[in-house]
Amino acid sequence: MAKRVALDRVTLSVDGPDIDASWRLRADRVDVTMTPLAHYEQKLDVPLVKHRLRHVVGPFAGTIAGHDIDGVLGIAEDNDTWW
Repeated sequence: MAKRVALDRVTLSVDGPDIDASWRLRADRVDVTMTPLAHYEQKLDVPLVKHRLRHVVGPFAGTIAGHDIDGVLGIAEDNDTWW
C-alpha cells in the first residue's frame, strides 16, 4: 500500500494564459510538468458571486521522490471563487 506524504514548499506555475500551456508542479522531491490534452472551464459572474473553475487533463512527466515518470495521465485544477 502506498504511503501518503505531505508536500512542503509547493509551487504551481502555468506557462501562459493559453489553455494548451503546460502546468509545472514543484515541491520537496517533486518536479513534474503536465501537458494539457483536454479541459473543462466554468465561469459564473452574478451579483455577490464570481466563480471560475478550470480542470485540465493530460500526461505528467518528471520526477517524484527520485522516480522518473512519463505519460502518467492526471488532472490539474484552478479554482477562484469570490463571494
